[in-house]
Amino acid sequence: MNSKKIGLSIVYKLNMQLLLRLITIFLAIDIFLCMAAGATVVVQSEKIFNGAVKELNKSGLPENTDTWLDITGYRVSVLDREPDGIKVPGFMNNFMSTSTKSIPRFFQIKTGKNGSFFQRIDGLIYSYEFTVNNQSFVFTVLLGPKIKIFRHILLGLL
Repeated sequence: MNSKKIGLSIVYKLNMQLLLRLITIFLAIDIFLCMAAGATVVVQSEKIFNGAVKELNKSGLPENTDTWLDITGYRVSVLDREPDGIKVPGFMNNFMSTSTKSIPRFFQIKTGKNGSFFQRIDGLIYSYEFTVNNQSFVFTVLLGPKIKIFRHILLGLL
């Protein structure tokens, strides 16, 4: 009895290569879309931050900013402690506006470490330190709800 090994057909091999190539392209596009969405959220926060600094120069700090964070996701408060979180690398400041390049920026996670990945992302905060009239302030942006919108859109594309 002559036993020959039956190999995979050329059609099967080509289909597997095409499938793997398509999955790779799909993942690359998803990663690019996530990076573009993250950049969009940060750029929008930067625009609002620049407007807030101009307004603080004119009128000073508003009263009761805690309720504004709940409504809008933005807070301006007096800096009374050292900021915590992950400092944004210096090379990223080159992409910011020239008037705020030197301002330190931080990412923080508001939720605890025992939450799931999505719960931790929902608590992501982007903050800036700046000085107006010799008084230090911190501008805080709650990024979680903004990222949640993009997350739902990307999951809907699947």
